[in-house]
Parts: sequence; C-alpha cells; structure tokens
Amino acid sequence: MLDNLIERKKSIGSLRLVNVARISPEKNLLFALELLQKVKENVELDIYGPIYNEAYWEECKTVMAILPHNIKVNYKGSLESEKVTTEIINYDFMFMPTRGENFGHIILQSLSVGCPVIISDQTPWKKLIDKNVGWDIPLDRQDLFIQTIENCAEMKQEEYNEMTVAAFDFAKKYIDNPEIVEQNRHLFI
Repeated sequence: MLDNLIERKKSIGSLRLVNVARISPEKNLLFALELLQKVKENVELDIYGPIYNEAYWEECKTVMAILPHNIKVNYKGSLESEKVTTEIINYDFMFMPTRGENFGHIILQSLSVGCPVIISDQTPWKKLIDKNVGWDIPLDRQDLFIQTIENCAEMKQEEYNEMTVAAFDFAKKYIDNPEIVEQNRHLFI
C-alpha cells in the first residue's frame, strides 16, 4: 500500500483497464473480452498473468483478434508480486469479472493504490458502489458490465478523483483494522 495517494489523470472518452490474474477459466478473461466486444467507448485493457491453461488462452486470443477498432488489448506477461501495486497505479480501473475468489488479494491491492474496481459479485468484496470504490456486478448482467465500462470512460476527472480517494481510504481502513490484522496473524501461527 502507498503511504499517500498519487493523483492520476483520466481522459474523458477513453478508459485504461488492467486485469491481473492467472489466465484460466475461473478468472473469466474470455468473458471480459467478450464484454469488450460490445463496448462503444475507447478502451485499452492490459492483461498481466501467467498462462495456466493454454487452450483457454487460445480462445481468448481468438476473441482478441476480432475486437472492434476502439478496443485495444495487450498481453503483458507475468508480473512480479512486488511490482503489482506500482503497475496498477498506471490504470483507471481494475477489470476482473472473476467466477469466484476466496478473498481477492489483487482487488485489495488495486484499491490500496486508489484504483477503483469493476469486478463480479463472486468475491467477498460487496456493495462497492455504496462505498464509491467500484462495482461488483452479477455475471448474468452483461448489460451492467457494458454500461459501467462506458460510464467509466465518460467519467469526469472530479468524479474519478472522488472514487480514487474513496478506494485508497477504504483499503487503508481495511488494512489498518486491528481485528483483520489479528485474524491474518492467526492464519500464520
């Protein structure tokens, strides 16, 4: 986690998304790419993570090859764990419509650098919109994912700044919560 929030500039009419996860069906990258096919705004998605399932990656590459001109996707390979937060800070939002997470450490890491998230509702991170730190959307609501991405692309700087501050503050309170620290300590005893 950063000690201080680094202010970022977000361009209206475009969106820089990041996905940091192993490439496997449970992380649902193919679904993410299929959603992007329907987005009308300019979106760039950078993907970080090891390829765990080669056949699944081939399916993803097939969709990547037919994405419309307004969608750019880059596979950046694996990312060393100590470089994750310094890389995430370069993006507007984390985009990870996962099929399920026990915890979702990458989600907390994203929030900890003030990067709001667009995730599925299949994680412990719930009611994110109420906290102004992102969205947790049901996987059967593709329309909401698409609408959210398009709204984020059109988001003005002031609203984005409010979200980044809220994300940073939320993560800091979570990480500094003595009850959570104690629960984590017991995991390693």
